Amino acid sequence: MTIPSNKKEQLFNSLSKANSTFNEIYPGDRSDRQPVHTLYGGANLFKSDAPILLGQRALEILETYAPNHEVFGKAFGLTGGNDFSKKIYDKVVAKLKSEAIEDFRIDFEDGFGNRSNEEEDATAETAAKEVAKGDERRNTFAFYWYPNQAVYRGNERTRFENLRYFPHHFS
Repeated sequence: MTIPSNKKEQLFNSLSKANSTFNEIYPGDRSDRQPVHTLYGGANLFKSDAPILLGQRALEILETYAPNHEVFGKAFGLTGGNDFSKKIYDKVVAKLKSEAIEDFRIDFEDGFGNRSNEEEDATAETAAKEVAKGDERRNTFAFYWYPNQAVYRGNERTRFENLRYFPHHFS
């Protein structure tokens, strides 16, 4: 199927306007804080307590395989003496306790799979409620990602409409 040239130009003009508006609202990387790591998870799996549970599990793993700063320092080749490895170890433990996951990508694409519009809508609504619940408890992530690139790929109707379930994050 080929899009006629005049229709293609209209489409690209509309996308250009939408992109310009988006860029005014979200100008790109901020100069302040940026996440140091990212976790992708299928939207159908997202729960409000995920940050706490994932942090607890990460801390369990750290305590199992690097129960103290000496083991940790040796594993990572930290060569600044015990004070240096202790300082880094303590920071890692504190980070895992306070904010183990900084950036959670609520994935309605690769990690989500092909679903009916109704199922995807229901999942988007549930995910938005879980985000709101986590926000109320103050146990959510510092950064979120929603499927806003869907204008260019995927099922445009459902991907784009999923955003309507997250109005509290766009006001």
